[in-house]
Amino acid sequence: MPTARVEALLQRAGELLAQRSRLERSARTFLNVERKLSGARRRLGSALEVLRERGESSELFHGVVEATAETRESTRELSHLVRELGLQLTQMSQMSAHLQRQITRLRLVPLHTLFHRLAREARAAAAAEGKQVEIELHGGDVQTDRLVADALYPALLQLVRNAVAHGIELPEERELRGKSRTGRIRIAARPRASRVVFDVTDDGAGLNDEAILAKARAHDLVPPGSMPRREQLLSLIFRPGFSTADSAGATGARGIGLDQVAREVAALKGTVGADSAMGNGTTFQIAVPATASIEEVVFVEVGQQLYALPTDCIEQSQLLDGSELEGIRRARTYGLRGEEIPALLLAPMVSEPIAAGGGAVIVLRARERMLALVVQRVRGREDVIVRPLGRVLAAHPFFSGATVSASGQVIFVINGLRLFDVLAHTARAAEAPEEPVAAVDLPLRGVLLVDDSKSIRKLASQFLSAGHFDTETAFDGVDALDKLVAARFRVVVTDLEMPRLHGYELLAAIKRDPRWSHLPVIVCTSRSSDEHRRRAFDLGADGYITKPFTREQLCREVERVSADAAPAHDG
Repeated sequence: MPTARVEALLQRAGELLAQRSRLERSARTFLNVERKLSGARRRLGSALEVLRERGESSELFHGVVEATAETRESTRELSHLVRELGLQLTQMSQMSAHLQRQITRLRLVPLHTLFHRLAREARAAAAAEGKQVEIELHGGDVQTDRLVADALYPALLQLVRNAVAHGIELPEERELRGKSRTGRIRIAARPRASRVVFDVTDDGAGLNDEAILAKARAHDLVPPGSMPRREQLLSLIFRPGFSTADSAGATGARGIGLDQVAREVAALKGTVGADSAMGNGTTFQIAVPATASIEEVVFVEVGQQLYALPTDCIEQSQLLDGSELEGIRRARTYGLRGEEIPALLLAPMVSEPIAAGGGAVIVLRARERMLALVVQRVRGREDVIVRPLGRVLAAHPFFSGATVSASGQVIFVINGLRLFDVLAHTARAAEAPEEPVAAVDLPLRGVLLVDDSKSIRKLASQFLSAGHFDTETAFDGVDALDKLVAARFRVVVTDLEMPRLHGYELLAAIKRDPRWSHLPVIVCTSRSSDEHRRRAFDLGADGYITKPFTREQLCREVERVSADAAPAHDG
């Protein structure tokens, strides 16, 4: 069936969901009216009893008695209608849920076609590398959304190619290590709740922990003298530009293209992780939603706003009183089963005040990581049609889509997995010195250039160097904040659409932090609309240029904002 037809059916299913929710609201209104009318009838009946005891027998009294009887009958009819409406709504809910499942199944496809494509590519890569590889496929009958399968194919292909090129050893090396000359790559899939989990496993050389740690120290990703947990160490291979190829040799190196894998999986609201035993192979695991559009969410309330949080990453939730909320606010941790886990307060992240009287905490889990998200109130669960964000918000750090409520309100869907990146940034910012006195000891640099495109970073750096500007680069907003903590800069030039922390969020973080609030920020983006420009200046941007740009445009803008801000920087 053509994808457009399925999308049209999903659109109608979404409208049906919204209509059902509106009817449910009407049913609740009818129920409240029925309760109020019943209460009024009882009070009127009590008043009539008092009048009857006093011997009242006027014509007005008899008229009121008749009206009371009619009200009693009307109340019974209304109660019957409310019950009937409730039954019909229950049936409608069951029918709409069944319709959703049926439409979703129209887009489900077995994975065996995808797996066979990957196997062909693996054999071709092995032939090119002069290696012998046996491919094992498991779970080809598992079904997933066609859109998910198509979008995930490049990431899986990269993992398979990495397994051949950087995991499986040459036949002679394997023989020397006591292994079979033929390497083995296993591609497997299995359903888990509303997700599908993919494993790409090889029996090759494995990840070189020492090489990864050395590279991380060389890039200042791990402080000298500290020893990260193995899970933290392996997560570094998914950072942009991270590769151990120059320190671990060709067969032991990993990381080439893994940053792109992480971005593509994150775009699908999924997770990716790695596990390895030195000399005994590596397993990459990807978990993504089985469907692309329909999700079960929990609605959470913060201030005057309502947000949707998918349930697949929720571990548990609990109410908080005022003292518990204050404790979490101070410590930024939450006690769970004798362990303190990091906490995030959603209110400041969406520019809402923190309620003083109490709230609720939702514990989120992503593989072995956990965090506590504090909100004002948790509402019920519901299946919703999730729509993609527009281009303006597509790079938002923790919104992944939107849905529409029964009243027509647009509700943003929070990507719980991206909150772990926000948490990492928050933790680094909290560890940084807050006093401006400590900042004067940091080295003074020129321009911090932030862009996720390597070619743009290279071109802009050449332009600025030709204009005699000292330049340092960052590949996204999180990396830029790390650089700001480590050194002082005169100007920041940032793109808007970047992974993890986009340009708008970086701009807001710079302007609200007293250490950097004086720092001029120039937005350099391909977005030329008035809407993008206005939002950037509202957040405090000092300049705005659009791509493609010339050397003269870039250098002139940097000189302008540098001159305007020179006294603040020198001081």
